[in-house]
Amino acid sequence: MTLKRQSRGDVIIVYDSTIALCRTSRDSVINNLSNMGATFDTYNRNGNTGTASISFRGYKKVILLGEGTSIMSNVVKDSIKSYLASGGNTVPTKSKLIIIGEDVGYHLDRTGSTYIDSAFARSTLGFQFMADRPGVAANGLTGVIINPGLTDSTIGTWPDVLKISFGTVFTDIQSLQVQIVCRFNERSRKDRNKFQRGSYGSRSGIC
Repeated sequence: MTLKRQSRGDVIIVYDSTIALCRTSRDSVINNLSNMGATFDTYNRNGNTGTASISFRGYKKVILLGEGTSIMSNVVKDSIKSYLASGGNTVPTKSKLIIIGEDVGYHLDRTGSTYIDSAFARSTLGFQFMADRPGVAANGLTGVIINPGLTDSTIGTWPDVLKISFGTVFTDIQSLQVQIVCRFNERSRKDRNKFQRGSYGSRSGIC
């Protein structure tokens, strides 16, 4: 008898099954990838205190779904680091990571966080945590580069304010190795312009 290993998808969706809204996010991503004809796998990361992970090497893209303060465990973070380090030097061969969550900065770059790893946040992911929950009314993200002009349903009650770290230089959108989708509150037109110029962390999902 010959056993054939199941082929690996182009994308892996990493989620926390213990949170209902994260399962909802997983299903939403699955529906969108299916509509695009993309092949994908899923992996249950089991929250911030999980003790298991897998290798993400070989996937073209990793989509990590956060929900509230559930972002990633230290062992999953180590797998992410290995995955990013394994990519090539050209756009088609680079490892590509998308993180969706409102507390990515709070988790990785806040003084006092159990999971703080400022070197990873600032040098690899390219952001610096500035503040938590700016204190204005919550609204969904309005796309600039991705889905321009369209407001989605991403509304976080405790969004991060992030700043692009000086340790990482992004020359153009296509050269980004890491994309971070941050949940944050919509501000005034003046502040929205700051988001577009990079004075704050993100609009349209790119930090």
